[in-house]
Amino acid sequence: MPKNHLLSIFIKISALIFFVSAPCLVVAQVVYADFENQQLQGWFPEAEGNWCIRNVDAAGDRYALHHCHDDSVAGVDWMACFHDPLLLQQGKVSWQMKIRYDSKPSANNRWCVYLTSGNVPDAFGIPEEGYFIGVNCQGSEDFLQLGELAEGREIQLNTTAYNWQEHVASGEWITLTLEYTPSDSLRATITDSYSHETYLGAIKPEEAGMIRNLILALHYTASHDQSLWFDELSINGNATQDTESPYLKRVVVINPYQIEIEFSEPVLFLQETEITVYQLAQSNPLTITLCTRAGQKLWTKRTSIAGCVRKQ
Repeated sequence: MPKNHLLSIFIKISALIFFVSAPCLVVAQVVYADFENQQLQGWFPEAEGNWCIRNVDAAGDRYALHHCHDDSVAGVDWMACFHDPLLLQQGKVSWQMKIRYDSKPSANNRWCVYLTSGNVPDAFGIPEEGYFIGVNCQGSEDFLQLGELAEGREIQLNTTAYNWQEHVASGEWITLTLEYTPSDSLRATITDSYSHETYLGAIKPEEAGMIRNLILALHYTASHDQSLWFDELSINGNATQDTESPYLKRVVVINPYQIEIEFSEPVLFLQETEITVYQLAQSNPLTITLCTRAGQKLWTKRTSIAGCVRKQ
């Protein structure tokens, strides 16, 4: 491959990762987002326009993140906040956030917060791995649940004694706090609008690794699609600044129209992406361009790219 072509690919990848690694707001070791500046820098929605920053009250002096999509059918939606990697074994890490849910939870109307190493949910609203807390993340008993996922499946589940429908009024803001300590576990507490704090429970992670994003996921029916509000996210811990660009680890030619590429870390494709493969056939250079379909969005280490194959 000619050096000038190799350089152009490197620049494209570097710019892509710099964009997706931008945090919500990072000050030393803290991530904080209260949406008062009405900006969503560092937040990435599953679908553009489905999440808005809106006034919380009629006075208009407080803003929060709101799932504002008015859907005609049931659906699953999510919003992800990416930040510098937090290595759990390096010290205490805490997450605190305010949540308001304006509907009664059920099997089809529920929310869940995920902490992952960089992956985002699949079509069913579940990421491949990480930790979670929410109402009816698994099941439909309306209890808050704390758990762990691996390969898209639950490997730990702590269904707490805290019934959301019985303890939280529609429209009430609550504060969720998660704390991880290397020698202990991942602990969860909830504080209601009257400042009453309740210990929810804990799990001992199977393998404490890296956390680099928070995902707010919502399952809804058409009549309850605008029920979820989110505010005042605060993440504290020993963040490791991500300064290294990802590199291409492996390319596999599956067939004349499809290749599989693997990067050293998850890469986010937000728009139509073109990858150009250069091949020398005797003395004549042959350029083949493989494109993702327009609007395709991936956050993955490995992906297959096919379609719109053309010679140049």
